[in-house]
Amino acid sequence: MNPKVFVFGAGFSKDIANYPTLEELTEEVLEIIEDESNVNSEAKEIAEFIIKRVPSGIKNNIEHTLTYLYQEFPWRTEKENLAFKSAYQLIVEKLPGIFDNIARYKKVNKSCDEAQKLIDYCRRYELPIITFNYDTLIEYLYLGIKPKSQNNYLDFAGLYQYPMKLITEREPGGVWWGENDDSFPLFKLHGSINWFYSSRDFQGSQIYFSPVIEAENLRDGSREMKIVWEEMSRISKCKTGLLPLIVPPVLDKSIYYVNNIIKVQWEKAMDYLSEANEIYILGYSLPETDLATKFLFQKALFNNSSKLHVIIKDDDKNYAKTTEKRYLSILDGNIDRLEFINVDSNKSSLQTLTEILGIK
Repeated sequence: MNPKVFVFGAGFSKDIANYPTLEELTEEVLEIIEDESNVNSEAKEIAEFIIKRVPSGIKNNIEHTLTYLYQEFPWRTEKENLAFKSAYQLIVEKLPGIFDNIARYKKVNKSCDEAQKLIDYCRRYELPIITFNYDTLIEYLYLGIKPKSQNNYLDFAGLYQYPMKLITEREPGGVWWGENDDSFPLFKLHGSINWFYSSRDFQGSQIYFSPVIEAENLRDGSREMKIVWEEMSRISKCKTGLLPLIVPPVLDKSIYYVNNIIKVQWEKAMDYLSEANEIYILGYSLPETDLATKFLFQKALFNNSSKLHVIIKDDDKNYAKTTEKRYLSILDGNIDRLEFINVDSNKSSLQTLTEILGIK
């Protein structure tokens, strides 16, 4: 059995780098589309479409907005469905850029030290991480504890545990980086903003990954910075014709689970959870609408006696109590198998987790 498995939700990224919640993400996406509509006629047309055709009560939540745009409701015509899906596609295409900009330019919180210690702990003991986040924060943290390559980035082939290609292989002379055994299994159940596929075949398409590049500590105008910018330009060109492989925050995600790499992520997650002694869940409230995840936990925990350690940070005590009840429900009410911690406002959830694990 695996001694420990870690599961990270949005609270993990929020705690470290103030990544947006669903509500905050809604505001950022709409702001970007509004800004682009001033210089881009297509964006302007779609922005006006969203304003006129999406009810205001739905626009306040990106999960509801994307679901409303993508779902083929029976009262719409085929022409209307195409228009709604165009608006949906524009929003989805903006999501990777939002998270990538936060990862590259936003200052991390003081809990980043604890996060890096935790990632190094997983690396040393080859402990798996399962995440519902499609940002690349874990990759940036991993980058911080490993020696850089000549291009100032790492090969994540060993990390992702899936035979995908480095995106620069799409151009002549592209390099295939060998597997890196000195890592830990990382399973991204909702995809990743640095994974890409051809829009022609979502189910079985060749998957490419874009390397995460560390440029924060490089001096402007330096030779190293010039190399980094050249690499970033090269990578950007190699993304031509590809779409980010992410599962957007829609209520019905089943349409995305047909993709082979996403299926493998869930299958491997099931295997590791089923064999775990201890499962540490950070920043994930197990929402009622996410039935796939609820069933994943219930199936994995059905024939084992592993204990759940759930750590969240929520000032709303009633909501925290509701979250605790959700986790108890997947354990058939067996309170002895659940340690539930709602962290005080003056402490980070990551600090709490590293203390529990005895990580110095």
